[in-house]
Amino acid sequence: MQTGRVQRLKRPPTTEWQAKVTQAFGGQNLLLKDQGWKVLQKIFDFDYMGAAEYEFGAIPNCFREMIQKRKDYEAFKFTILAGNITPGVWRDNKAQAMRRREIKEAKRQGVKPPRLNRKKLEEKAKLDVVTDKDIFVIGPKGRQMEIHELIRAVADRKMYTKNGAGMDRALDPEGAFDRETVGWLDLDNKMLWFLEEPMWLATQQMFKSFEDEP
Repeated sequence: MQTGRVQRLKRPPTTEWQAKVTQAFGGQNLLLKDQGWKVLQKIFDFDYMGAAEYEFGAIPNCFREMIQKRKDYEAFKFTILAGNITPGVWRDNKAQAMRRREIKEAKRQGVKPPRLNRKKLEEKAKLDVVTDKDIFVIGPKGRQMEIHELIRAVADRKMYTKNGAGMDRALDPEGAFDRETVGWLDLDNKMLWFLEEPMWLATQQMFKSFEDEP
């Protein structure tokens, strides 16, 4: 299983003005109808990807196919353990900066610098501890292992996606900006995954709402 187009998803807008901002700036090229915006923005919002591959009907076409084949989908979750999360580049930079300060202070005092200890460096730099992350998936039935491997490849930056999925930074965020991305829509494989369970449950409910339609 491969992918090259993974749309970043954010938390839903909290005001009508925020919703209109997404629709007007970048969102106009998604070609979603008003009803589509209304339904989807109750669950999540779309980050601007800055590439035509995500525009001109790619997103509504993806959802249309998922809805049509909704009985062929299943929801499941798995956990990426903290030890398997690729540390953000920012974390290494800050740890190295703290190490340089340690060495500089040791030289000033005329003593040997303390032995290199990455965990203690991160504690001194007051970096957040990396924690296990649950991944909530809506994907094609019978392909859990493939999906798991694909998501891990995206998270580990081992699979190139157009203009970046940002999953590595979402799993090990430096600040508020990195925490904005909480879900992903894979346009090539027609599936979704999230970091937040309520968003996952709301999306399942959205698909179920079509079951009674002819």
